[in-house]
Amino acid sequence: MDSRFEQQEKVLVSAYVQVLRDTDESDAKAWAYIVTKAVDGGLSKEILCQELSYDWSTMTRWMAGRSAPPPFTRRALKQEFIRLLQTRPFVFAAE
Repeated sequence: MDSRFEQQEKVLVSAYVQVLRDTDESDAKAWAYIVTKAVDGGLSKEILCQELSYDWSTMTRWMAGRSAPPPFTRRALKQEFIRLLQTRPFVFAAE
């Protein structure tokens, strides 16, 4: 049986996954929001860079809204964010 903390963590991750699903990745201006919500949901920039093979500077530009991935890759990247959120164990840290 899951502990109360694990249950709360699952609910929180599910909420972030739903936010990602509901956000239109075709809008380049929404991309900063998508990446930020993935990070808020428990994915660090380090994990994203490692898992997606992107540079730290690229991830930083995406989060700042200064650039976005090419349109043809956004849906696949968003799906990967969702997969990572759903499958990786996380430790949420207060910032």
